[in-house]
Amino acid sequence: MTQMEKFNKISKTVLNEIRGGASESANCKWAIVTCTHDTILAGLGTSDPGSACAYMRRVCKKN
Repeated sequence: MTQMEKFNKISKTVLNEIRGGASESANCKWAIVTCTHDTILAGLGTSDPGSACAYMRRVCKKN
């Protein structure tokens, strides 16, 4: 894989995160885990899952 091919692949991944639909990215996977974890803790009154879940909805949505 050439440097240009690597750049194009990385650029497409970042672009998907910016516009949404990056469900396979590492950031999205962590956002899903964090949102789920914080939602469970919110049931116990010890967490506010707002920011992690908002990030997940914005970044991980399917187009």
